[in-house]
Amino acid sequence: MPSACRHPREHVTQEIAALTSILLSPGLPALQAQAPQPAETRFEVASIAPNETGNAQMVIRTRPSGLVSATNVNLIFLLRYAYDIPEVRIVDAPDWATTEHFHVTARGRPGATVSEFRQLFRGLLADRFSLMARIGQREMSIDTLARTGAPLGSQLHPSSSECETEGAPPPTLPSELPQCSLRIAFGRIDGTGQRMASLVLALGRLTGRHVVDETDLTGQYDFALTYTPDAVLLDPATRVEFPAIDPNGPALNTALQEQLGLGLRTTRGLVDVLIVESASRPTPN
Repeated sequence: MPSACRHPREHVTQEIAALTSILLSPGLPALQAQAPQPAETRFEVASIAPNETGNAQMVIRTRPSGLVSATNVNLIFLLRYAYDIPEVRIVDAPDWATTEHFHVTARGRPGATVSEFRQLFRGLLADRFSLMARIGQREMSIDTLARTGAPLGSQLHPSSSECETEGAPPPTLPSELPQCSLRIAFGRIDGTGQRMASLVLALGRLTGRHVVDETDLTGQYDFALTYTPDAVLLDPATRVEFPAIDPNGPALNTALQEQLGLGLRTTRGLVDVLIVESASRPTPN
């Protein structure tokens, strides 16, 4: 996680190899098509340069002053942030969208919300990456998240956190996980003050499939899910790399049932996706 000395209202989206740490607002917006962006959805100034450091960490930081830094990001990571969409629902992107990385610095309106920053990044993608994208549908595997019929598990309970205000500073708990945040790590998912949409988002990133919420659970929840990734179950070499993970622990769906009282069921169906019709490498400046 970012250092504790960062500004209390700084919003960070971060991914490190198998570890993803994201501070989320409850809920996900509807997917919208790429359209010409008005002037007010453009950064005042933006600079893009290739990043060839080889660092596995990708981070977007937005600050109350309006300053933005995106470190070592690729096109897919930018699309995920700008459209608030999991990677599995981004299709037909060029090959270099995951292999070429960039460093972006920009300045937007002071006090901009997370949603406004996402709009600014859409404008940046249209202007600097010549992005043309549209919404369509593709048949994909779909996971349905539902209650198992038993009471909620011991690791899922209503939250006392108040996390409805977008852009509000996340108060710090005495634990490692900030209040009103979601953490996805190798073998763990932890959330405080999160709606089921956030758990659905986390599960989709782990399974690589679109996840639909049919839990009928409303409101905000705290949860802690510990599971044994398939890589640890199947590959002895991975067990050596991650010795803290119990190789005899439950697989993801079993852990969901035992710890949260929820379960995943896989089907196939049509899913709204972001179709990348064209994109170009940005000219450095």
